[in-house]
Amino acid sequence: MALSETRLENKIIAIIDSIKVEEVSASDVKTTFARELAKAMVEEMKLGTVTGTCPQNAGALINGKMI
Repeated sequence: MALSETRLENKIIAIIDSIKVEEVSASDVKTTFARELAKAMVEEMKLGTVTGTCPQNAGALINGKMI
């Protein structure tokens, strides 16, 4: 599956919506937001597809890109 800015944007909006409902300190909000944002970004990256070529001698991936 390809990466999606819209899907990530929606996850970020959901994170903000869930945090603003909670009444906690600014420090707790910052920590929760950072943790949830990192989780959303990792989840999105795991949905991506890496493409590229490898040399015939089974060397490292070259010309790789994530879509």
